[in-house]
Parts: sequence; structure tokens; C-alpha cells
Amino acid sequence: MPYTPSQLRVLHCLRRHGGKLLVGKTVKHIYSYIEEEMHMQNSSVRTALRELEAASIVIRTFKRPVTGFAGGPNTLIRVEMVDPKMPLPPCPPLPLAVVIARENAELAERTAHEPERDDVIEALLVRNEELQGQIEKLQSVVEKLNDELESLRKKESRKKVPEHLTQRLQDALTPEKWEELRHE
Repeated sequence: MPYTPSQLRVLHCLRRHGGKLLVGKTVKHIYSYIEEEMHMQNSSVRTALRELEAASIVIRTFKRPVTGFAGGPNTLIRVEMVDPKMPLPPCPPLPLAVVIARENAELAERTAHEPERDDVIEALLVRNEELQGQIEKLQSVVEKLNDELESLRKKESRKKVPEHLTQRLQDALTPEKWEELRHE
């Protein structure tokens, strides 16, 4: 049976809990519990459970027998998978809107209080010192590279004279002049 993403999320939630969820100390309302854990809408959870029960994959147990309208809500007290070890495709990723909404909520939570003026100034000064240290390090690297480049340019500017011309020049100069010329 091909599963919808909502059905897969519900099945993976049930599997994480040993194949069943019961109303008790940790679970007050099954629909809300799955809704919060899997970041789904309540109607999607209800529909997925109804479809999975119709396909005989899960069993839902209500407080009273389901016989049409019996006056008042009929609370779901137990949901269990028929085969908790059944193979399932991987759980689909959360929709992008849910991920963004969750990140926005976390950001709002972190920025809920206004930082003190002194704290902001202190943080800016610390960051300024960090950046200044990085600038100084980069300047020293650039200076070293410039020095190396300059030395390479000097070596390149001193073109090597072919060997036969070097010998003729050495013969024409005095030994002191030759040594002086070689060290330049």
C-alpha cells in the first residue's frame, strides 16, 4: 500500500512508541500528542488514522462504542499498530513551511528580551578586537607575500648570463671585480 506523508509520519510516531499509544500520564490526548510530536495538523492526524484503520494497519479504541452520534465527544483512548515490526518507507522530511515556522519561533524566543545597552557595547567591543586581530594577521601574511614576491622579482631581473659569456667576462675582469659582480 502506498502511504501518504501524513500516514507515514503517524506510523513512524507509533513505531517510536512501541507500536501503540495509550491515554495516560504522559499522553493526555492522542491526536494532540501525535500532532505536536510530528508537527502535523490535528485534522491530518485524524484523517491519517482513519485511513490507516480502514486499511487494517492500525486499530483505534474509543471510550465508548462508535455508533453514530451518541451525544458529546467520544475520546480516543488507544491507538496501536496491527504489526509494529512491519517494514515502512523512511519518514518523509518535514515540510519547509514547518521548518521555517519552527526556526522563526526559536528565533523569537531567543530575541524575546531586549539586551542591555552595556551588553551590546561589550559584545561589539569584543567582536571588534577579534576582527582587529584577524586584520593584523592578514596584514602580516600580505607583507610576507610581498617580500617574497619582491625577492622573486629581483632574482628574475638578474637574468642568468649564458655560460660561455660568463667565462669570457670572468677572463676579462680582475678576480676582485668578478667577485663583486657575482654578489650583486
